[in-house]
Amino acid sequence: MGARQDDTNKGAKVDAAAIAAKYAQLAPTFDALCEEAAFILNEKIDAAGVRIHQIEKRRKELPSILRKAEERALVDPIESLSDIAGLRLICLFRSDLPRLEEIIRANFEVIERDDKVSTSDDTFGYMSIHYVTRMKDGFRGPRYDKLRGHRMEVQVRTICMHAWAAVSHHLEYKADWDVPSNLKKSLNALSGLFYVADEQFERFAEEREQFITALSKGAPKAEAAKELNLDTLVAFLRERYPDRAQARKSGLSEFLQEIVAIGITDLGTLGKVLNAGNKAFLAYEKANAKSFADLGAARLSLAMARPDYRNSQYKDPSMFAAYLDLVEDQA
Repeated sequence: MGARQDDTNKGAKVDAAAIAAKYAQLAPTFDALCEEAAFILNEKIDAAGVRIHQIEKRRKELPSILRKAEERALVDPIESLSDIAGLRLICLFRSDLPRLEEIIRANFEVIERDDKVSTSDDTFGYMSIHYVTRMKDGFRGPRYDKLRGHRMEVQVRTICMHAWAAVSHHLEYKADWDVPSNLKKSLNALSGLFYVADEQFERFAEEREQFITALSKGAPKAEAAKELNLDTLVAFLRERYPDRAQARKSGLSEFLQEIVAIGITDLGTLGKVLNAGNKAFLAYEKANAKSFADLGAARLSLAMARPDYRNSQYKDPSMFAAYLDLVEDQA
């Protein structure tokens, strides 16, 4: 993570012992700042409905600080460096970047912003947005008093930007001029692949969102005309069971695999099978005094109507025997 040089003295000798003593004194404060900031951002990002890959947090180690002090002749690097405490937000899509900036600005004082995404035309390809921040005065009380005034760097990048940054870091080429001329073409092509992947990932997300919106507006009433996939299955179950709790998509993905395995490949067929088993399922639910979520209702209705599903998914298929007389024809 980057740094700012606020205090330089080219003629001064670095006092490593004094720097180490101050670092040891403030290290717990920097750790607490990272933890608190990560907690705040996690809460606010989740509340805003923004999905992210990860929040990384770290405190710059003393050897790195001493090296910076030597390289830049910093008299007091603990005060001069703005990135001793640092967070990195790794999001999924480029469109998340401005949304995350809004969250950062709403919860922290932003002292400086360095945009290496929109301003960079370097084919070498490092992209990220860096914010130098500190806690806002609105955070009061003993928990925050020791944190106020200390700076922290927050980096924001997409997962594709992060992957390229990791690759280029391990290659140890910091800029285009570091690269041997016979390798530049290949490295630039590699950088371009990460850039294109980021663009395509964003485009795919937009197209999927449009598809899901279309499903929600004209939810799959013409079931036979709809292919069976995760997104159409979600819309189908929400329409079919509007008053039941909604299962997680991970569970729906497993259910999709199960029904495809028994030869159900379209929503029309699935709808007919669930209709056939619905009365039997409702009787089972009432007898057991339970209220099933949409996925449970679909699974049990399917188990009632299809012996192959019942036998493959349940250890004791005989538990349904008392209800099978209620199964209707799958017309």
